[in-house]
Amino acid sequence: MQNEITRIFSDSGLSKKSISVRAADLIRQKIVHGELRPGQHLKENDFADALGISKACVREAFLILNGEGLVVREANRATRVVEYSQKDIRDFYDYRCNIETMCLRAAMDAGTLPLDQLNAQVERMQALAERGETIDVPAYIEADLAFHDVVVRASGNRWAIREWNVLRSVMHLIYWVRTTYEADPIGRHNPVLHSQILRLAAKGETDDAVGALAAHIQNNKAIIG
Repeated sequence: MQNEITRIFSDSGLSKKSISVRAADLIRQKIVHGELRPGQHLKENDFADALGISKACVREAFLILNGEGLVVREANRATRVVEYSQKDIRDFYDYRCNIETMCLRAAMDAGTLPLDQLNAQVERMQALAERGETIDVPAYIEADLAFHDVVVRASGNRWAIREWNVLRSVMHLIYWVRTTYEADPIGRHNPVLHSQILRLAAKGETDDAVGALAAHIQNNKAIIG
């Protein structure tokens, strides 16, 4: 970890804002990769000492992550990784479904959906899933979310993309939350579901492709109960 920290904060010319942004990037990565768990308290002193930066910079990093919905600031000024209720997660999936299906339809109508990029992520997911118990979970999650990322960005809808940039970090966290509800939380069956969406999109069957995407997202919602 020390080499990583040295690399991130090695530029002595960094402004306070830049240091805070880089600290937020590092903490975000640890949250979305499950190294910092939901509900875990985050102490400014601990991160300041570990990163070799001021508490003020850590505090600013926490504020950035608070704005992204990854941490919460409590009344006593303590900070912890956010915890989502079942209702929070169900509502999240509904909201996500609305954005993604709208974007898929828009991209297909405009002919801007990059099928080759979607296929690359499906193949990546499949290769990772075939590793069984030795699967690289963070890499699998990245491939899964990258598929959806391509769909949203292909729409060219700047408002949806802006919302997606916030939702994407939350999705990482929700993946880890799902481990308490699901025996197979990373969803090794997902490559098949994504392949179905891709196949329908490649055939130009817009309604069916959008329906398959909606069913996939709502299936994930149903796991939460």
